[in-house]
Amino acid sequence: MKRNWTVPAALILAGFMCLPRPGVAAAAKEKGPVMTKRERLIQDNLARHVRMLSDQIGDRRTARYAQLRQAELYITGQMQTVGLRLETQEYIAGGFAVRNLFARIPGTDGYLPKWIVGAHYDTCDNPGADDNASAVAGLIEAARLLVREKLRRSLEIVFFVNEEPPYFQTREMGSRVYLERAKENGKRIEGAIILEMIGYFDPKPGSQKYPVPLGRFLPDTGDFLAVVGNFQSRPLAETFARGFREGTDLKVIPFAEDLPWIEELTWSDHASFWREKIPAVMLTDTSFHRNPNYHTGRDTWDTLDYNSLRRAVLGLAAAIRTVCNEM
Repeated sequence: MKRNWTVPAALILAGFMCLPRPGVAAAAKEKGPVMTKRERLIQDNLARHVRMLSDQIGDRRTARYAQLRQAELYITGQMQTVGLRLETQEYIAGGFAVRNLFARIPGTDGYLPKWIVGAHYDTCDNPGADDNASAVAGLIEAARLLVREKLRRSLEIVFFVNEEPPYFQTREMGSRVYLERAKENGKRIEGAIILEMIGYFDPKPGSQKYPVPLGRFLPDTGDFLAVVGNFQSRPLAETFARGFREGTDLKVIPFAEDLPWIEELTWSDHASFWREKIPAVMLTDTSFHRNPNYHTGRDTWDTLDYNSLRRAVLGLAAAIRTVCNEM
């Protein structure tokens, strides 16, 4: 988010060896009923992915090209364990060969346009745990839950490169390149769900801020995820939120309005779809309106709430299922 093939076995193994040891912030936030074995595995996987991307690999951008490539290979390897083989969409940005990564879960009705669910995997000169390793990890684990589903519409899972500066809102932004190629190839897209920072939660009153004047109408506790859309995307936002609530007890608040004077509502890959008049929503913890570590060296893996992130993934999988089957 803006503000200012074959994978080496050692890299896949490294992900599994990077066992989570949550810090004080993460451990203190684990509440709620006893988890099932499956839920514990999801939570452990989420912490492992975020730690690998933000701590072991670190800053992931063209200025740190080796790390960007490591992140790409790690994501590819993890998706292989899910049972999905990622394809690559390569292009040149700033003199570097960069790649969007994508895989498809075929729908039962192949004549219908597909849904997209995506997250960017690059960073902005920081470890990028919440921004955006949390979303990458969530997308990997949601794919694991959905890979054997019989969805009515096909689902394309996309890991976008170059969402962050200096490529943000330029022709070299990964989501813009993806949509340009889709148009060239005649691919039909029904809409998109974009994950942007989904791992930071703060239960203290007053922890949640908003752009003026939205704070007058919304809760001041940072214990929810927002579903942000424009007016065209309101049916998607509402359907997504309904499905999300069926899969989890984590709070979700849909918000779909045309408010062009609030610039940060367009600060992720969903805006590339809006630009093409395609419905799209962003699932987010609201970024710097809640997370004080945004775009700093403090955005580390041990500041996230993996209990809430696990609940978010369960809601996300249920929401995707609802959207693909009903819309």
